[in-house]
Amino acid sequence: MTDKYKPIPCALYDEYELAAVQGKRVRIFLKSGKEVCSVIKDLQTIDTVEYMILSNGKQFRLDEIRDWEELKA
Repeated sequence: MTDKYKPIPCALYDEYELAAVQGKRVRIFLKSGKEVCSVIKDLQTIDTVEYMILSNGKQFRLDEIRDWEELKA
């Protein structure tokens, strides 16, 4: 995605952060139509752009995420 980063709401960021701390397995739905299942490893800000780092090594800008859900064990 090459568009200017659009910050997400703080409450949503907090939800991602809580899922990361708790080691929750999640399904991420991207605006591109792709889906990814993994554990959120970390959230990072690089040059004012926020990223989600997944345990499978993938990373996404937070504004690329359309929706997400926790997967039950």
